[in-house]
Amino acid sequence: MDSRNMEIIYSENCVKQLKKIKRADGKKAEEILAIIERYSKNSFDRFDLKILKGNLWNFKRLRVGNY
Repeated sequence: MDSRNMEIIYSENCVKQLKKIKRADGKKAEEILAIIERYSKNSFDRFDLKILKGNLWNFKRLRVGNY
């Protein structure tokens, strides 16, 4: 991993959801993964990003279109 890239860890639930999206709309799944990859390389760019609250404060939600 390049020192400028952050590590993205996908939960089991995330992988399941991406597989469902891929079956329904393969292009949208590719778009989601591309944006996650872009975020991992440059988190200072503009993204629809929200830091979660409570016990999940160290996690972020990245919205891509309707997902």
